[in-house]
Amino acid sequence: MRVQKITVKNLKSVDFQEINANGGNIIVTAGNNKGKTTVLASLIDRFRGEKPQLIVKQGQKDGYYEMELSDGSKIKWQFTQKSEKFEYTTKDGLTIKNGVITAIGKKYFGEPFDIDKFLSAPPKKQAEILQKIVGLDFSELDAKYKELYEQRTVENRELKRLRGLKLRYPIEVESPIPELHSLKSKIDEAKKENEKRKNKWQIENERHLQDLQNYNDEQRRIAERKKIAKEKFDKLLELAEYQLFADLINIGEANKRVKELPEPQYAEIVPLPEPEYIDTDALYQEFNKLQEKNAEYHNYLSDLERYNEWLENGRKQAEKVVRIENELKAIAKQKIEMIRNAEIPEGFDFDDNGLTFNGFPLDDNQVSTSQKYIAGLKLGSLLLGEVRTMHFDASTLDNNSLKKILEYADKNDIQLFIERPDYDGGEIRYEIINQKN
Repeated sequence: MRVQKITVKNLKSVDFQEINANGGNIIVTAGNNKGKTTVLASLIDRFRGEKPQLIVKQGQKDGYYEMELSDGSKIKWQFTQKSEKFEYTTKDGLTIKNGVITAIGKKYFGEPFDIDKFLSAPPKKQAEILQKIVGLDFSELDAKYKELYEQRTVENRELKRLRGLKLRYPIEVESPIPELHSLKSKIDEAKKENEKRKNKWQIENERHLQDLQNYNDEQRRIAERKKIAKEKFDKLLELAEYQLFADLINIGEANKRVKELPEPQYAEIVPLPEPEYIDTDALYQEFNKLQEKNAEYHNYLSDLERYNEWLENGRKQAEKVVRIENELKAIAKQKIEMIRNAEIPEGFDFDDNGLTFNGFPLDDNQVSTSQKYIAGLKLGSLLLGEVRTMHFDASTLDNNSLKKILEYADKNDIQLFIERPDYDGGEIRYEIINQKN
């Protein structure tokens, strides 16, 4: 259906205005605040749920907005300062006064869509609007994508850090542990042998010293006997001085016997020389060198472990990044599949920056003004109800662009309500183009 006629009285800034559209496109021209939008869009906006704060023109008590449709039906909106009511008269003359907005609002006028607001929005916002219109909900996927994207940034940073370490395979060091064990056994055996030799020497030396002590004791006894004998001989000499005993004592024989007594021969108390021991100092020096080599070997093992851990961490980190990349690709693929299955108007698509039309963003740099508005009409038409009417401000359109838009609207059965400014500030006047009788 199309709009045949609009009659407005005492609505906002409009005293009275009547437009006989006859189903054609309407171009309303007027100065600012003269009521262009009021005349063209107020009733449709009201049926889409938008209620203005001020309805009745200032100084008036009541007013109305009436719209006649091409099927012969009428919609009337009557209002006062405090109340409003609606009437819908069918093409058969049946008048409905209750629940009018509920009965025909969405059915006749569809969902609200502001072409100018859509075209002035950034590409990402435009993409959101299109997604909402065609029932695409990327919020969950976008949230997951954002989470994964941020995670990928963190994991890539960690992968870059790991790669930046550039560890090299350490120079191999042979293990000295078998040599250490062997040398330790040699040292232990040498210590046992030296201990054995020392114990044997200690026993023999103790016996040797005791023998020397016993020998010297015997020599002392000999010396004591010789001393006593000499003392006794001296007494015999005294007795021999008396004639009475001279013939009884053989002084010569006694002297001979005293002289024949052995002289004591004392031995020097000198311990036996210690045995030759196995040189453990040389073994320990060799052992210490092996210990240093063993420390180098453990450093090598530590470096090798760190190198292998670096390789493994790098491998796992690279796998993690690849996994996240694959998940991101899967989300992008899922979005593409959702877009493919959605009823998106021809020419519209999405890229990383947002919405595109015929491969370009909807901006003045790459898309003509007429093409921008045609894109808006194409998208907005998806929300139309049975009354296929769309409203927009053509302030920025030249006549050539407007002509192309009107041609597109006629081909796609869309009735346009167009505003254009009167820079001289004149009152409302309108032009009907391509009437549909």
